[in-house]
This record gives sequence, C-alpha cells and structure tokens, in this order.
Amino acid sequence: MNYQIMKLDPRNRTQASERSEQISFGSRLSELFRKSILFALTIALMLLPLSTNATFALKADATATGTAGGASSDASSGVNSASSGAESSASPSSDAAGSSAAGANSTDSGSANSTTKIKAGVQMIELNLQVLRDVGLDIKNIIKAASSLYDEVTIQPVTLMTEPEVVGMGTIINIPIGFTPTGAGPQPSKKRVDLAMAQMRPIIEIMKGDVDDFESGRKRLDISNTERAELKPLLDDWVELVNGISTKLTSLEGITKAPPYDNNAIASLAGDIHKDCKKMDEVRRKLYKALQKAGKRKSKNA
Repeated sequence: MNYQIMKLDPRNRTQASERSEQISFGSRLSELFRKSILFALTIALMLLPLSTNATFALKADATATGTAGGASSDASSGVNSASSGAESSASPSSDAAGSSAAGANSTDSGSANSTTKIKAGVQMIELNLQVLRDVGLDIKNIIKAASSLYDEVTIQPVTLMTEPEVVGMGTIINIPIGFTPTGAGPQPSKKRVDLAMAQMRPIIEIMKGDVDDFESGRKRLDISNTERAELKPLLDDWVELVNGISTKLTSLEGITKAPPYDNNAIASLAGDIHKDCKKMDEVRRKLYKALQKAGKRKSKNA
C-alpha cells in the first residue's frame, strides 16, 4: 500500500493566515458598527423628551405672545375710541366718561391720602388722672417763675407814712398808715430775670408743642366719642390758654434779652401769664372731675 506524503506549500500557509486575519478584522468592524448604531439610538431616545418639552414651551410662548398682542391691540383700539369719545364734548356719553374719570381720580387721591395718613401715623395719648396731676405740677412751676419775674421787675423803694396818735395821758405814738414811692427802683438783676425765663420757657414750649400736635392731628386723645363731646369745651379753653401764654412768652423773650429792661412791660406780661396759668389750673381741675365721673360710670356698667 503506497502512502503519499503531501507537503504543504509555504505560500498556501501564508495565504491562509492572511484570510483568517481579514475575517477577524471584518468581524471586529461589524461589531464596532453595531455598537455605534446602538449608542446613537440611545442618545436619540434620551434627547427626545427634552426636544418635545422645548417644542411645547415654544408653542406656549408663541400663544402667549399672540394673546398679549391681541390684548394690546384691543387696548389701543379702546384708548383710541375713548379719546375720540372724549373729544366730542357734545355727546352725553363723553360727559358720563368725564364724570367717571373724575370719580376715579378722586378715589385714587383719597386712597393716596389714606395711605399717607397710615404712613404718618397718629399717636394716641391716654388722658388719665396721673397725666392731669403732672400737668398741675407744670402749671405751678410756671406760676412760680412768673411770680419771681414779676417781683424782680417791680422792686420799688418806698417811704413809710405815719400818723401821730395820742394814747393815754399825753403819750403820742406814730401809727403807720401807708407807703409812698420815693423814686424809680433799681434795675432788675439779669441773672434773676434769665433764671425765671429759663424756668418757664421749656414747660410752655412743651405745652405749645403738644397743642400743635393735637390741632394738626399727629396726636389724639384715647377717649370715647361720648367723652370727647363732653370734654370738648374744656379742651378748647385749654388750647386757647396755652396759645395765649405762648404768645406772651414770645413777647417776653424780646424784652428780657439784656438790660436796660422795660419793667412795666415785663411786669404786665408776667402778671398776664400768672392769671392765665390760674385759669388753666381751673380747667385742669374740671377735667380731673370729669374723668373721675367717667371712671365711676364705667365701673358701674362693668
């Protein structure tokens, strides 16, 4: 039996290896292409919701823009029609529009004023017995200062007048019957005048400031409407007296700056302030009694 041994040609071996390498490269290329397609599809699926939302947003914006444009065109046409109606003064509709516009303006101004009042604010002041007691002490201090100023400018040298009187058996004594001025008095002391003015000035200025705040509405008494109606005459008298005292103080400021002093004018103004303070104290006492009665009524009702 004959066996034939076949030997492979080296060229065939090289061709086989090259063919196998080509096959493996093709398979790797096809695998890479498949993965690329899968990756692209994945990215597309991920971006699809975002693009959809963006499309919807663009559509919504376009719709809103169209609506706004329509509204603005309608408003402009309304304004044009209103202006044309306002120009024709002969028509009754224009008069009605003018009256409604005036009402709107008045409403706007009223709301602005109310807003200003709210921003400014009103300070509520409680009127009670303790407050009236403190006011009484202030009035006493003004009275003392006015009395001191009056005494300082009314110093007058005098001579004692006597009259002889017989007492018993031939005994004669001189009985005083009066005083006689002996000339102009000395100039008042500037220190004492300034001291009296400095004592009454701050108290009167505080009272005047409080009265101005109440008259302007910046301050308001925290009392009921019924009590306000009952106390109104007394409060009006108080305001009038405080304003009068403040005016007299201003006049005193001008004639007490430096000597020589006009003693008669200073004495007259100081005496008037003293009298007005006495009247103020009477008003204060009446307010005190009225508040006491109001407190008793509240306690009975409670």
